[in-house]
Amino acid sequence: MNTARNALDRLSSDPQARRLAEEAETAQLMHQHYMASAFEAGEAKGEAKGEAKGLQLAARAMCELLGIELDDAKKQQLSSLELEPLRRLVERLKTERQWPREF
Repeated sequence: MNTARNALDRLSSDPQARRLAEEAETAQLMHQHYMASAFEAGEAKGEAKGEAKGLQLAARAMCELLGIELDDAKKQQLSSLELEPLRRLVERLKTERQWPREF
């Protein structure tokens, strides 16, 4: 036990050893931060992708129920829309009960 304490005391009094230990700790903390950020970004991207797929399915179902024919152009347009335009499309299908002219 004394040997370990003496070694620790020697290292903690050595400025270069302290600097290296601090750099290692900083690198570990930065790595943890980057990993957490990447996880959060991936999770948000996955949620948005899932919501977009759900809105596409909702729009297709609404068209079927409303008797709106989805020709190839509308299908292509529907599959290429991002999340916000998909939200607007579903809302307009709900209120106008027809395929919006501007889409």
